Amino acid sequence: MKQLIFASFFLLSTALGYAQQLELEQPEDVQAPADWKERFFELSREERFAVFDDESIDLKEVYELIETNRENNYFRKSAGGGDLFGCELWYNHDPLNDNTLDGTNWNLFSGGCGAGQGVDVYWGPVQMDWDFCFFGTTYNHFYINAKGTISFNEPMCDWTPEDFPGAGYNQIAGFWADFDFTATGLCYWELDANENAAIVTFVDVGYWPGANGLRNTMQMILTDGTSDILPEGYNVGLIYDDMQWAHGGVGGTAGFNGPTPAVVGADKGSGTNHVKIGRFNLEGSTYNGPYGAAGGVSWLDNKSFFLQLCDENGDAVTNHPPIPTYNNAALNGDWPSIACDTITVCLNDTLPFQVQYLGPENGQTVTVTYDDSGAPNFVLGSIQNGTVGSITGGFAGAPEFIGVHTLQVTATDNGTPVKSVTQTIVIEVLDFEAPQIEIIGDPVICQGQLAQLSVEPADLDYYVWSTGCSSPVPDCAIGYGGLHSVTAYLGECSTTEYVEVEVITFPLPAISYDPSPYACNDDCVEVCFQFPGNFVSTSWECYDEEDFECNFCSTDLNQNCVEVGPGTYVAIGLDDNGCEARNIFNIFEASASFPLYEDEAYCDGVESVEFSGGYSNPGGGNLLMYFSDADCAYGEGSFIQVTIWPEGESDPLEPQSFSMTNACFTANTNQQTIELNFGDSICVEYFASPEDNGNNSVQIFNCGGGNMVFNGAGEGGVLWCGMAACSADPATGVWEQNACPIDGVFGDDELFNTTFTPQIEGTYELTFTEDNCGQSHTFTLTFTEPLSNVFLTPGTDQVLCVGEEVDLELNYTAATECDVEVSWTNATQSNSDPAMATADFAGQYADETVTGTVTNGCGSVPVSIQVESQVVPNANLTDQTLCDGETLTLNPVDNDTPDLEYDWNNNAFDGQSDPVVTTSGTYSVTVSNDCGSDNASADVIIAQPYYTNWGDEALECDESSFTLYLVPALPDGYTAVWSPGGSTGDELTVTSSGTVTVTVADDAGCDTYVSSVDVTISSMPAISAVPSSGDTLVVCPNEVEVINLNPSGWASSYDWMLYCDGEIIELTAGESLNLSSDFFPQDCLESFLTLEGTATNQCGTAEAQWVVMASLCPVTSPNIFTPDEDSNGMNNNFELPGIFAYDHTELRVYDRWGRLVFESDDYQNNWRAEGVAEGTYWYIARLMDSTNEVVREITSDLTITRLK
Repeated sequence: MKQLIFASFFLLSTALGYAQQLELEQPEDVQAPADWKERFFELSREERFAVFDDESIDLKEVYELIETNRENNYFRKSAGGGDLFGCELWYNHDPLNDNTLDGTNWNLFSGGCGAGQGVDVYWGPVQMDWDFCFFGTTYNHFYINAKGTISFNEPMCDWTPEDFPGAGYNQIAGFWADFDFTATGLCYWELDANENAAIVTFVDVGYWPGANGLRNTMQMILTDGTSDILPEGYNVGLIYDDMQWAHGGVGGTAGFNGPTPAVVGADKGSGTNHVKIGRFNLEGSTYNGPYGAAGGVSWLDNKSFFLQLCDENGDAVTNHPPIPTYNNAALNGDWPSIACDTITVCLNDTLPFQVQYLGPENGQTVTVTYDDSGAPNFVLGSIQNGTVGSITGGFAGAPEFIGVHTLQVTATDNGTPVKSVTQTIVIEVLDFEAPQIEIIGDPVICQGQLAQLSVEPADLDYYVWSTGCSSPVPDCAIGYGGLHSVTAYLGECSTTEYVEVEVITFPLPAISYDPSPYACNDDCVEVCFQFPGNFVSTSWECYDEEDFECNFCSTDLNQNCVEVGPGTYVAIGLDDNGCEARNIFNIFEASASFPLYEDEAYCDGVESVEFSGGYSNPGGGNLLMYFSDADCAYGEGSFIQVTIWPEGESDPLEPQSFSMTNACFTANTNQQTIELNFGDSICVEYFASPEDNGNNSVQIFNCGGGNMVFNGAGEGGVLWCGMAACSADPATGVWEQNACPIDGVFGDDELFNTTFTPQIEGTYELTFTEDNCGQSHTFTLTFTEPLSNVFLTPGTDQVLCVGEEVDLELNYTAATECDVEVSWTNATQSNSDPAMATADFAGQYADETVTGTVTNGCGSVPVSIQVESQVVPNANLTDQTLCDGETLTLNPVDNDTPDLEYDWNNNAFDGQSDPVVTTSGTYSVTVSNDCGSDNASADVIIAQPYYTNWGDEALECDESSFTLYLVPALPDGYTAVWSPGGSTGDELTVTSSGTVTVTVADDAGCDTYVSSVDVTISSMPAISAVPSSGDTLVVCPNEVEVINLNPSGWASSYDWMLYCDGEIIELTAGESLNLSSDFFPQDCLESFLTLEGTATNQCGTAEAQWVVMASLCPVTSPNIFTPDEDSNGMNNNFELPGIFAYDHTELRVYDRWGRLVFESDDYQNNWRAEGVAEGTYWYIARLMDSTNEVVREITSDLTITRLK
């Protein structure tokens, strides 16, 4: 089902679905949807008819809904109007799916191009999910170019269109021209995934540079060739709405007539593959075929073209079928979904019909035939064959034709192979008539008024006036002349009627002044209508605008004449048509006009002076402008700007802008005036707003209402430039001479414009009293020579002490004293003689420039001396102590001045006001100037750092105390503090060992010295060795002999050495040595050696020596034991010889039954077997070391025998 589309005059077209084999389906029982208002533009044809047929729905609501959406960017282009059948083919963008480009968001070319953003730009690449066939080459992307084209290989930056073929780009040119989005216009683009289509739409776009008055709207469609949007096999659609311009500003004139006409078509850039619709460069609707001369751009309005760039095999089409200019029809049996499929004709109405068929290949002829067997109401007008074939005719809406009809038109070319297209147009004749209407109201109006028009009958559904009035109410107010139309709707039918509105332009009433338009003081001027017979009534008003004043001397303002004083007034005449004529005029204050003369000096002696430019009236008037808007829309925001250059000036006054303050035009509030003066240069410029539709008019009157210099439409640019037409008469009166001197001669002492010649040098005061109102104007002229020999006495710089002053005299030579003036700076001028002055003491250290200046009309000459005010200096220095490395700046006088001299006791400082001191000493200075002197002195001490070198340690071995001394001795101003103890002084006696620290600081706090020393008070150690030194010691295996030096006093180290056959064996130990046989080398066993031990401290070394042997020390294990008291003590104890070489011995004795009879953990060879019977026993002896480990174990039987 096809979309319902409305014409701009809302001639409704139906949407009867075009069924297979062109059989129409008649809807049955379709009801108007409850939400018809929300979805009106999405409803099917049957649903929309149901809306119109539903008696519960007020049709006025339907038409108001349509009118509200006329300017919607998505709908209004579908309601384009002007189309042949009142139904325009157009793709309506989906607002939820489309994308918008304006003057700010395009892609810029890398490196820049042309005018940049919004002008010479592109968008893309845009990726497609389907393939587009372009003359045999397949693409899945494209670029949108701001110049009105789509390209594929790369974006285009070219604002100078070239003819097809071979323009150098592979492109589809919807309208290749110099578009400019910066001022107006949008580009919508959309990918329709359901239809495999890409749609790019330019809406209301102007041309470069920034032109927005004329706008173009067009659409480009790409498909894969199978989309329902276009007929089957066609993959490019070019669709046009309102096309208003044809050429950009580069070489063009107001949108037309340039060197590079716009191009429409498609071109592969190869020089062969192309389709061309034509070139366009002119205004209007002229068309000369695809390959003829450039035509008028309006020919494209509301036309559409479908292109077939590839055949069914994907190869380039070499002979394109004829191209229809109208496509609301089935093409070769296939209906494009964006087209209207049914056209309606109201009962007893006639619908005109015209279609053209283009032969896109150069030189082809198109032949047109038709079949009206299905359209008995078709009346043929004409058929034309040629490079552009066409058919014209009409469809009659007679009662016998009520119903649906079809007309088939076939266009065939003579190419190779021959190609043809067949279109099927569906027409329905409705069963009700269009309404009969009449326009009522007076169409003749005065300029500035509105024609109040209406339509009868007044109860139809809707009324649309060509001026923009659109509503269910038939009334419309029109404020401008011309042919206007109104279309009235009743149901689906409409009728249009026309009316010519005539606007009577009112004449500017001529007025006269007696005696003139100039009034002196409180005098009045009589102003009269020159031709009062032209009006049925006359009256006078004050010009009621801010900053304008008026003063009526007459009380009756409804007469042909009136007396007025200075001010701005309006003369109003009402003619027999009821139209007002108005003249705004000024009455001026009648004082003579004189140029502004500065009091001027002539420095070449006496010479003649010319007075000119004096007039007896101001030579003024006003610039009167009438600004009106026929649409009563406040001029759509346009305005007028006036620039005035006063006579003799190169720079203009601040331009003044004027806009409409009322909707249409009313003389008392919308006539803008500006005062002019004689000699002014004027330019009036019109600034058209983007909404200006050309219905504004301007009238300009130069210096009064009788001098019209412009009367026409307001168009952008300069409307008029010229000189002020105001006139002025030379001023008359009397010249007089005043004091100093009075001996000049006037050329004519009764005219202002005359010459004056002085006789001697001097200042002349001249007064001219004008005749008009007796006002006087005074001019001062000086004739002299430049001053010379200007000097001061005294002429040298001066020094003043307290209470002193100096008298000064300014000397000069002048041609005349009349205009001489003397002034002084920083001196007191004499009351009796201006050339004399006194300079006083100005205060301590003041140094002033005293200047005397003598002036006459030829200039000023200043001469100066310096006057310095001095006081006796006050010198002051104080004693200072400095740290080492510091410097001291001696500043005996604060705020030092150049007059002071310094004499120091140190000659190196002489002349210095602030010398820098780096060494100790006494410094004295004498400070003097012309007023006296003063002395000052100071002692400067440089504090030096203190150092002493003790070393890190101090040792005393012979005494019980030790004394530390500071070397060198402390200088004056230094203090030493000792620690521990806190005593002070140059020395410290120490009685015990420890660390001693001394801290030395100077009194100025410059430096602190800290030094520390470790003091030791001691004596050489004494040895009391155990065993005694000199003893002989035998060490058995596993035996340890403890040897102790037992030193008295402190020893810092101990050394032990074993001497064996010239070899020294160093042993490691402290004050005691645990000697064992392990210390002895194998070759030193069983030999007597020397063992030496020493104890050492800071005061010396003490030693002891022993004779030592390391023996094997065998242990004997006896097996018989005779404890007998009579044996003279022999063999009475059970002895194990050699056991004492070990630390201790464990002994266990058992009888033969294994019973323990004796035990000892530290056996001393002292068991006597008391109480033990004779017999055989068994013992175990374990020889132990100091760690209680078994070194050796002896087992043996033992026989105990007693002799008694």
